[in-house]
Amino acid sequence: MAKSQRVATIDRQRISSHRAEAQFSFSEDFALLRRLVRADGLLAPDPLYYCYKIPCAVALLVIGAWLLPRTDSFGWQMALAAYFAVVFTQMSFFVHDAGHQQISRKRWVNGLIGTLTANLLLGMSYSWWCYSHNRHHKNPNQPDLDPDIDIPVLAFYRDQISQRYGLARFIVKYQHILFFPLMSLGAISKRRGAILFLARMRFQYRWAEIALVVVHYAVYFTFVSAFLGLERGAVFIAVHQLLYGLYMTTCFAPNHKGRPIVDVKEPQDYLYHQTVTSRNLISYRFVDYWYAGLNYQIEHHLFPRIPRSRLRRARALIRPFCKERAIPYYETGFLRTYWEILQYMADASRPLRSGAE
Repeated sequence: MAKSQRVATIDRQRISSHRAEAQFSFSEDFALLRRLVRADGLLAPDPLYYCYKIPCAVALLVIGAWLLPRTDSFGWQMALAAYFAVVFTQMSFFVHDAGHQQISRKRWVNGLIGTLTANLLLGMSYSWWCYSHNRHHKNPNQPDLDPDIDIPVLAFYRDQISQRYGLARFIVKYQHILFFPLMSLGAISKRRGAILFLARMRFQYRWAEIALVVVHYAVYFTFVSAFLGLERGAVFIAVHQLLYGLYMTTCFAPNHKGRPIVDVKEPQDYLYHQTVTSRNLISYRFVDYWYAGLNYQIEHHLFPRIPRSRLRRARALIRPFCKERAIPYYETGFLRTYWEILQYMADASRPLRSGAE
């Protein structure tokens, strides 16, 4: 199949999957807010910020790879598995930022950084991430449109309960109890999604992405088994991947889970919709680092191209703007947000436990 035909294939898939997307209206308030954000220089990429952030993350990866063969202690090996989980998650955030064109003005630079990080270093797929995540940004918390609330073993609203059967239905019944254990499977789930995407979709540079993923897994499994052996290596990989999934998904979970589900039939005001379905975390410097800017979710969803280095400044502008216009702007502590999520998940699945469903 010619290159142009491969590109056309994925474009048709995108058109088909996005055909039912909600139609947004852009109010005068949003137009004014956008002018203020642009005038403050917040929308421009921040390459200097990433020129030290990315090398620092790669250096942490190299340090871990240097330390692992130099210890025979099972405890230290497991500690390094946790260390790699943190490093992998921090590197995953670069894939997110590249997909939103935050790193460079040149799309090919963002694509190159995103592909090398996602496919080669993490064993994911940059194209899959962009395809899935962009659908979420267009349709946050909208039934049948937002992939982030279409998880087969969870129910985010009561209509989903009737679509869950067998083991999935049992898990949904106790999803508020099982939520964090399920989140630890996040990395495995995303790898599955990426592999299926690479196997089924046709797009430019598909074979390059597949080759990079193959190299990742070959190096990863060979390196771990060579220095730890098969048994310890298997335990190391399990701990690494489970903690990686837990850290990554618990960073994304506060963004929208537990916020209103919006089933829109008519055009929706973009400013209101993106704000009311998002949740900010009260931010400190450590929170900014741990969540890589995702703690400023309202600002990020309103203007996805704002680099994470400028989201704190954006909050100082956007928060009072929303308050002046009585637009709901919700912000809470990082511990309370998980409590809210668990309460929300318990409420969504209550009909199963009460026998009402």
